[in-house]
Amino acid sequence: MVAQQIAIPPELDLVPPAPRSLHVVPARPDDPVADVRAAERSLMHAATVGALVGMALGALLWIGLVALGLALTGAHYDVVAWLAMAAGVGVFGGAFLGSWAGVTAAAERMDEVANRRG
Repeated sequence: MVAQQIAIPPELDLVPPAPRSLHVVPARPDDPVADVRAAERSLMHAATVGALVGMALGALLWIGLVALGLALTGAHYDVVAWLAMAAGVGVFGGAFLGSWAGVTAAAERMDEVANRRG
């Protein structure tokens, strides 16, 4: 009897292809805390940007609210003092809420690093 050669389609081939490269990736980086430092740096950056944006928006919001209140009451007060006070309140509130929003946005990256490190 003569054995017949059966051609196997490539999609059914069970032999994995040979690796194209023998480049070895180390299991751990040289600096074990590099990813933690990068995550903390991004957290600090997000908190700083959030605080700066929050201060600007908070000041504008409070200046607008106080200006609207002064305009609706028709009061003839020293408007500059009232608007300066509103800007100060807006800066304090915006710094707090903006940095909170920045930290909340970057917290996922810190969790990923913490969970990866075990």
